Amino acid sequence: MNVLSFSLWGPHPIYNIGAIENAKLQKQLLPDWICRYYVGNDSDETTISELEQMGCQIVRKEGKHGFQRLFWRMLPASDKTIERFLIQDCDSRINERVVSAIEDWKLTDKPFMMMRDSVHHSLAIQGGMWGGKGGIIKNIESAAEEYCSQQINTGFKDYYFLDQLFLNQKVWPKIKDHHVAYIGNGGRSYTSNDRSFPVNLPDGQFVGQVWEANNQPASASRINPFIY
Repeated sequence: MNVLSFSLWGPHPIYNIGAIENAKLQKQLLPDWICRYYVGNDSDETTISELEQMGCQIVRKEGKHGFQRLFWRMLPASDKTIERFLIQDCDSRINERVVSAIEDWKLTDKPFMMMRDSVHHSLAIQGGMWGGKGGIIKNIESAAEEYCSQQINTGFKDYYFLDQLFLNQKVWPKIKDHHVAYIGNGGRSYTSNDRSFPVNLPDGQFVGQVWEANNQPASASRINPFIY
């Protein structure tokens, strides 16, 4: 089983509409994959019902503050029943460039893949732009719980960025020698083996780009308005 993994919570249309649009795109572009949504207890039930009707997997989760819930989508990394997973943001879109990277990755012997497709993609692991083979990263849920507790106890409040700090401080050192990365549009390259994306996108679009609730791509400089 190949899984596109998302976290979803709250009433914001940009995420709920994005979740549905990504499920539609998965059917078209990656029919041998399945969308899995880890959803909070404050999620929009109409959206969840529609996703279920489309054949998506729904995993209900409890608790957690704000963007700590982004960690839910990492859980496939420790699941041995999953062949490959790709972690995505609900407010971006699966596209042909993502598919081309997946197909090229499958031809390598690397268990992990990263994508950086903007000058703003400077971290080794972008939170919604990486994937791997399931079951290789052990106990990621408990490791994330411990990391969050440590950070919050120090007074750290930038919850929106917390998952990326965890990935780059705790996960990247373990997988940096076992990945292939796809780079474009000024995204940062970390190794001499990094590759260009096999295909281009129209109209200046890029992997990881935010799409608005009206289902139109946002500018590259857009700041998430729901940080809390």
